[in-house]
Amino acid sequence: MHTDWDIRESAAIAKGEKELRNKAEIKSRQELIDDGNWFLKEYAHFKSNNYLEAKRLLKDGGELEPRFTKYGSDLGKQAVQIGQKVHEAIVKLNVHKMKMDDDMASTYDIVADADSVDSLDLAMECLATVLNYTIADKDRNEFLELEKIITVLQADIKEIESYIMA
Repeated sequence: MHTDWDIRESAAIAKGEKELRNKAEIKSRQELIDDGNWFLKEYAHFKSNNYLEAKRLLKDGGELEPRFTKYGSDLGKQAVQIGQKVHEAIVKLNVHKMKMDDDMASTYDIVADADSVDSLDLAMECLATVLNYTIADKDRNEFLELEKIITVLQADIKEIESYIMA
């Protein structure tokens, strides 16, 4: 059974928790414009071959965008404009990341379907493109190993061709 004291204590705790949430929300609003400007600055320095940075920026932007949707109009024209720029940057980053994802996936497809010297040459071109990206070490090592295998295979084919042509 709850006494009046328990009920008042629970109400006071609930009120305090609500005030803390409100303070966190106010702080979030106040920092929104700064966070948006920081994101746009980071995006301006983004190098188009940096897959890891694209993923990080998309994560950061994905956290910012709902805040701009929720609070942007309350904070005025500047916040709305920054929110729109953040949204545009996220759209561009998504398109760019999808292209890099497609490049990596198609490299595996091209290697798997390789059935000629020309297709191996194409696979090497695709690998060169992907290896130009800043990607996770594990992924880079897989692509480097694939490159070594194809290089050895190409050398073997040239050696076989030299015997056939002789």
